[in-house]
Amino acid sequence: IMSTAKPSTPNPQSVIMSTAKPSTPNPQSVVGIAKVGSGSATRVFSSFPTVTFPNHYTMVTGEHPGHHGLVSNTIYDTEVAEKPLYLGKNLLDGFYLKEPIWSVYKKATKRKAATFSWIGSYHDSTRQSKRNIRQCDKKNSISPTELRMNGAAAE
Repeated sequence: IMSTAKPSTPNPQSVIMSTAKPSTPNPQSVVGIAKVGSGSATRVFSSFPTVTFPNHYTMVTGEHPGHHGLVSNTIYDTEVAEKPLYLGKNLLDGFYLKEPIWSVYKKATKRKAATFSWIGSYHDSTRQSKRNIRQCDKKNSISPTELRMNGAAAE
C-alpha cells in the first residue's frame, strides 16, 4: 500500500498498490506512478475469511467482510446465476455493499480518483457515479498492466 499525500503538497495524490507478487510492477518501473513518489503502510491486518477479494475490499472500505458483503472470491447465489460467479470476471454491482475510499474521496473533495485491477474498482457501490473503464490496447508497446497504471495515474 502506498500513499503519496504529503501535508505540505498543495495537490496530494494517493496510490494504493498490492505488490505482494514479484511480477507486480513497482513504482519505479512505471513512469506515471513514479512521478507521484512512494511510501508504504507499516502493516495491514487480515480479516476473516483470509481470501483475496474480501481482504482487498476490507482495505478500501474499512469494513469487515460481514459488513461490506464480500465473504468469498466466488458468489454462490442461484437467484443471480445458475453457476457460481468468480468476482474477478464479472461486473455485477449488487454485491459491493459499502463505499470504497476512492468514492468517498471523490465525494468529499469533488476531485478525480482512479483505480485499476483492484476488487471493486469497476463497480459503482453508491449508484451515484459513472464508471470510466479503460480498455487496454494489446498491440501497444508497453504491457497492459503498465498501460492501465499510466492511465490511472493520469486521471
